Amino acid sequence: MSEALPITITAADEAKKSLPAIISVINKLEAQLNFITLTAGWFADPEHELAITFAINCLPFFPEQQFPVSDEFIALADDVHFAYHDEHRKYQCYVQLTDTEIALAKQKKSILAAILDKKLTIVLNEIALKQRLSVI
Repeated sequence: MSEALPITITAADEAKKSLPAIISVINKLEAQLNFITLTAGWFADPEHELAITFAINCLPFFPEQQFPVSDEFIALADDVHFAYHDEHRKYQCYVQLTDTEIALAKQKKSILAAILDKKLTIVLNEIALKQRLSVI
C-alpha cells in the first residue's frame, strides 16, 4: 500500500495535446519537488500536513470556475494562481503555459522542464512564506 505524495502535478488534456512530453516532465518534477520539500521538513508535523496540487494548462484562467470556494485566493501573475482551503490544509494551484512558452518548448524540448520548475518553485516559495516553512 502506498501513501499519496503531498505535492501532486497534473496536466490538462490541452497541455498534453500541445506538448506530448509534458507527462514525463511533470512526473520527474513531482518527484523532485516532493523530495526537496520533504528534506526541507515541510511535512514533518503530521498534525499540520499540507496537500498541494498543481494543475498545468494552456488555457486562460477563470478563478470563479477553478476555485468557487476557498479561504484565500492569490494571483501571483496572470498565469499563476492558487487557492488555500484552511479546513483541509490544501493548496490548489493553477499554472498556465503561455503561447510563447509553448512555442519555445516545441522548439527546444528541454525548456519545458525549466519553465515548469521555475513557475512551480515560485508558488511553493510563496506557500512556504505563508506557512512559515523553509523556502526552496
